[in-house]
Amino acid sequence: MLPAGANYRSVGQGAGLALQYDILAMAELGKIHGGYLPWSRAALRPAAIQILVNDVMINHRRRILEFGSGISTVFLAAMVAQMGGLIISVDHQAAWQAQVREWLSVRSREAIRFVCAPLQTDSGEGWYDRSLVDRALEDFGPVDLVLFDGPPAHEECRKYSRRPGLPAVRKHIGATATVALDDIGREGERQIALEWSQLLGTPCLNLSVKAGLALWHLGPSWNPV
Repeated sequence: MLPAGANYRSVGQGAGLALQYDILAMAELGKIHGGYLPWSRAALRPAAIQILVNDVMINHRRRILEFGSGISTVFLAAMVAQMGGLIISVDHQAAWQAQVREWLSVRSREAIRFVCAPLQTDSGEGWYDRSLVDRALEDFGPVDLVLFDGPPAHEECRKYSRRPGLPAVRKHIGATATVALDDIGREGERQIALEWSQLLGTPCLNLSVKAGLALWHLGPSWNPV
């Protein structure tokens, strides 16, 4: 069953192919979480979540950092609970995180730490409170998978709101980590991806049709796609 709010407008002529990828991904993701989840256009596409879950399992990701709690949190936490490790999920809305927590199994809740970090809109960048993020990562160890799916960037005035993300946490990211940026089909994220490729010193894998993601592999790893 497809997520009711799945959004394929950004992939143009590849919409049919994108739909097929998501149908196949949903069948596999159902083995991780078999219950109903309220998918919406704000959530990662099923194919994107499957790629991230693959990366956790194949490349032994044990310290995961996620910006933007939601449907992806449910699947990532379930896989981390199965494989061992911890996920830190950062969002600016405590009430939303409480809702997401209700969708987790008891076992998954033991594998996740929610961090509510307000957006620093007064600074003009709209990024999460850096001091709270840094504090959460103090004793976490090198992050080996980081997902940027927040803060919200769908409005024109906020299309570059994720730009500060990688520079803000670069010092916490391990040398062989995977970095993922959602919504690569949008103009803002495409520009951010170009800038981040320069910062990381490696080009991204643009999966706009396949999954709506941009991926950077910073060291040797098996391809999770």
